[in-house]
Amino acid sequence: MMSAIGGRRQTTGRLRGGRCGTSVLRKLGLPDSGRMESRCDKISRFAPARLQSVAMADNPMKSSFELAMERLRKKDVEDGVVARPLSDAERAAIAEVRSFYDAKIAEQDVLHQSAMRQSVDPAERELLDQQFRRDRERYSSERDAKVERIRRGEQP
Repeated sequence: MMSAIGGRRQTTGRLRGGRCGTSVLRKLGLPDSGRMESRCDKISRFAPARLQSVAMADNPMKSSFELAMERLRKKDVEDGVVARPLSDAERAAIAEVRSFYDAKIAEQDVLHQSAMRQSVDPAERELLDQQFRRDRERYSSERDAKVERIRRGEQP
């Protein structure tokens, strides 16, 4: 798009004169036509086939999460860990255990908040905090142990 300002013609938008954008084209390995056109026009004229071939490769790019999971699976195979799918009964038992212990932790949280509102002594508040953290950790470890027993096929 061209506009006339102060008697001079100026290019606006992405149009530029000369061999603009040649470095981008060289990096992509595309030919430079030498005409005055936008960088986007040059790239879009030649790049789609090349970019599609990269995007449609046999091995698409993987996220770091997918790469980490592949490494863990390989390590499990090397260590002899066998992954077996959980049955519906095991899933239900795990959900029940998690629900029970989440409720216990929530109950302890409510009791802790109530006790903290009543206490003004800093030493007593610290003691209440320690007790709450200890109880929460105990419930969490009991929950995790029961879930692991269920996963191994043992009775909780």
